Amino acid sequence: TQEVKEEIRTWQEGEDIYREVTLKTPRGDLRMVERSNPRINTVWVVEHFVKDLEDLEKVLSIPYEPYRPDTSSLTQAQEEIGDHGLLIADVGDPLIYIFDLFDFSDFLVFALTEEKRMHQLLEMYFERIYNYLEYLLEAGAGPLVRIYGPEVATPPYLPNRLFKEYVVKYDKKLIDLIHQYGCFCRVHAHGKVGTVLEDIVEMGADALDPVEAPPSGDIELKEAKKRIGHQVTIFGNIQLHDLELRTEKEIVEITKKAIDEGAPEGRFVLMPTAAPLEVDLKEQTKRNYMAM
Repeated sequence: TQEVKEEIRTWQEGEDIYREVTLKTPRGDLRMVERSNPRINTVWVVEHFVKDLEDLEKVLSIPYEPYRPDTSSLTQAQEEIGDHGLLIADVGDPLIYIFDLFDFSDFLVFALTEEKRMHQLLEMYFERIYNYLEYLLEAGAGPLVRIYGPEVATPPYLPNRLFKEYVVKYDKKLIDLIHQYGCFCRVHAHGKVGTVLEDIVEMGADALDPVEAPPSGDIELKEAKKRIGHQVTIFGNIQLHDLELRTEKEIVEITKKAIDEGAPEGRFVLMPTAAPLEVDLKEQTKRNYMAM
C-alpha cells in the first residue's frame, strides 16, 4: 500500500493563525487551508481539499487504514463521572465528511448533479465510520452516541428525496449498530428539520437536537413534540443569539416557554442550540446563562 504523507505548514497574519495541510495521495497532491483566531471558538476553511472532479479522484485513491486511537480516557472518564452524568461519544455521518471536502456551493452542485459519485463516496466513508464506531463501542463508548451531519441535506439545501438517499440510508445502519451495543443515539441537526422529522424517526434516533424554532429553524417545539415526542427525546431549544443579545428577564420567559412546550410527558432536555463562539464571554451572556 502506498503511504499517504501529510505536510502541515502554519503561519500568522495579525491575530489570525493559518494552517495549510497538503496530502500526498497516489493520484497527486490535495491542499486545504484553514484560519483560526484565539478569541473566537471556531475554524474557517479558506481553501477546501476538493476544487474539481480530479481532486475527488485523489480522495478516492487514498488507501484505507482503520483509525484506532487510544481509548483508555473513556474508562477514566466513566470512573470520574460515575452516576453524576452521561458520557457522549461524537461521530460524523458519511455526508458531513463529504461536505467538509468542498466549498459549500460546490458541494450543493455536486450533491444535486452527481448522485452516482456521491453514493461512491458515501459507501467509502460509511465503511470507515462504521468500523471506527464499532471500535469505540467495543471500548465502552456510550451510553449516548451523538451523530452529526444530517443538517447539510435539509431544506433549503437539498430536496427531501436526497435526504432519504444521502442520510437515512446510511445513518440508519450506524444507529442500528449503536443499539446493538445497548446504547442510545442522539442526532444533531440545525436548521429546518420540520420536513424530515419522520425520516429521523425512521432512522431509529432516540433523541434529536436542537430543534430550532423560526427564524433559525422551521418548527415550534410544541409542534415537534406533537409529531415525534412519543418516540424521540427532544433536546433544545434556547437560541444562542438570544443568550448573547437578550435581557435576563426575556431569557427567563423564553426558558419558561421552552419548558412548558417541551416538558409535558417527559422526553425533553433543556439546552442552548449552540456553544458560544467568543472565548471571553460577555458579562451579559454569563448573566443570561445563569438566568436560564
